[in-house]
Amino acid sequence: MAHANSEWIVRLHYAFQDARFLYMVMEYMPGGDLDGFVKCMTAVGTPDYISPEVLEMQGTEGVYGREVDWWAVGIFVYEMLVGETPFYADSLVGTYTRIRNHATELNFPEDVEMSEHAKDMIRAFLSSSEKRLGKDGVESIKQHPFFLNDEWTFETIRQAVPPVIPELKSDDDASHFDDIEAKEPDPAEFFQIPKSFAGTQLPFVGFTYSNETGYVCFSVLLKFRRSICGQPIASIQKMLDSATLSDGGAVQVQAALCQLNHISESELELNEKCRHHAEAEERARKQQNELHTKLNAQTEIARELDERLQKNVEEEAALQQQIEQLCAQNVQERENVRRAQQRLTEQNEKTEELRAELAAFREREMALKCQIGKLSESIMAREENFSDENRTNDEIRRNNIRLVNELQAAHKKIEQLASDFEQETSRRISAQHEVDCIADQLANLQNSL
Repeated sequence: MAHANSEWIVRLHYAFQDARFLYMVMEYMPGGDLDGFVKCMTAVGTPDYISPEVLEMQGTEGVYGREVDWWAVGIFVYEMLVGETPFYADSLVGTYTRIRNHATELNFPEDVEMSEHAKDMIRAFLSSSEKRLGKDGVESIKQHPFFLNDEWTFETIRQAVPPVIPELKSDDDASHFDDIEAKEPDPAEFFQIPKSFAGTQLPFVGFTYSNETGYVCFSVLLKFRRSICGQPIASIQKMLDSATLSDGGAVQVQAALCQLNHISESELELNEKCRHHAEAEERARKQQNELHTKLNAQTEIARELDERLQKNVEEEAALQQQIEQLCAQNVQERENVRRAQQRLTEQNEKTEELRAELAAFREREMALKCQIGKLSESIMAREENFSDENRTNDEIRRNNIRLVNELQAAHKKIEQLASDFEQETSRRISAQHEVDCIADQLANLQNSL
């Protein structure tokens, strides 16, 4: 391309480089020299904006028209209102699959405010090519309700006042754009410095190209370079000094001299760059040592964190085991409380039975006392007639003795029942105290859990 001389080959005019890229200034090719259409069997365009009919025709012979552009219009209208394309996926295959299934994949997020006219227009754009909005011309798009308003029409839109007018302080005011921090390129970020000097990039150090000398001069310089290749600089200078202008080589000699000066400058520049590379290598080694030190520190921190994590895991296991033991103890305490309450209920029932029995004995005691009183009165009455009723007195005495014995037996029974009642009362108080203690322990256990 550097020495091409044909209208069918793109020419190279200039070339230069920086720390990262090689820049080539090529001939400008605006295009537009062909007429007609070219058949294409592959999908062309940005994946998120390709219409489904383009994907369906991929690899086959088919024809599609301007309706594919109206599909793209629907895509970027959706993107402007929502913030992302409607059929985006993490992979290219996923995006194409969603585009082909656009009838079911087109959704509008609920958290984005959008008018029904806007949704209807987007659905009309993102539909099949047979019924897509715009397939019959742009007039159908202009008549859509989304564009109907009282402020402007498509004929007066150039004279209408825009809804937002930015305030500019000068012609180059860029305050309405996000600030981008410019970062100076660091060659060490893009090129890994080799441990040993290889010299493979030396032919490109300081490389530039200019096409101002023309095609003929380049071929002459090439021959002259071959003739002086490998000779000392002093010999080359001597040969240049002894060159004559009779053979028409003045231009060639001058160009060769420029090339020689360029080689000298390149040598100086190469030495300077070697020095810079050595310094960069030294800085890289220092950075490597610092990173190694930081890595060791991070490794030590990671080891300590692993130890803490292991300790926390062990403590968690111990706490879990303790919780399980407390839960089992809680279940056992609940069972003890249930049994104590059952015993207390039984003691209360037995106490009530003893009270009823004691009341019955007391009633019998009162009845016996009444009988004794009556018998005493009978005895006193019969003692007056003792002489006449000896047999009756003997029987009365025997009855009296029997009643006295029954009364004594009743007193003993009453005393026994009173003693049993006191014992049952004591046992009931003890059982109630035991239930209260168990309830307190259960409450403390629940608080600890």
